[in-house]
Amino acid sequence: PGFGGDGGPGTLATFNYPGEVAVGPSGIVYVADTLNDRVRAVGPNGTVWTVAGGGVSSAVDIPARSARLARPWAIAVNTSGIVFFSDILNYRVCAVTPDGTLRLVAGTGAESAGPDDVAATASAIGRSFGLALDGNGNLLIAEYDHCRIRNISRTTGVIRTIAGDPAGSQRGFVDGPDALFNGPRGLAFEAISSTLDVADN
Repeated sequence: PGFGGDGGPGTLATFNYPGEVAVGPSGIVYVADTLNDRVRAVGPNGTVWTVAGGGVSSAVDIPARSARLARPWAIAVNTSGIVFFSDILNYRVCAVTPDGTLRLVAGTGAESAGPDDVAATASAIGRSFGLALDGNGNLLIAEYDHCRIRNISRTTGVIRTIAGDPAGSQRGFVDGPDALFNGPRGLAFEAISSTLDVADN
């Protein structure tokens, strides 16, 4: 483990406890390089580079490589090439736009079970170890700490709980419309059946 190899071939690059990976529409593989506090990419030709992280600023709306991340883990890419990732110890979900700008998608920076039916950027979240995009481009988040699955509308940016305790206070194992989870982590959306699969830790 370590950090190195940006600008060179992927087979010579080093990572430090990589989390999730996702493939973008142009064939770029995005990697949450968790203990290096970076999101990195491997191009179709094998070249590696940093997409986000490695900087010193905790702000958003800045060049993504100027940002200081804190343990990125989950990652998803939409059809426009926007890269979403969970910045788990900054208690937020961010996005990198195709021009390389870091945007805030969800979270306030505080670890708390934030409310539903508000702008996602005004609702606190816990550590999020799973991200997925549904067939309409809405972002789905597995909140590990608060044991709930949340949906951020692509069109309005409003967040709501779609499974688990909306208050984020109950955990357990219950199937059905009143489902409970115990540390949900991975998410995968099945486009053919419009089914969301949840890895319930």
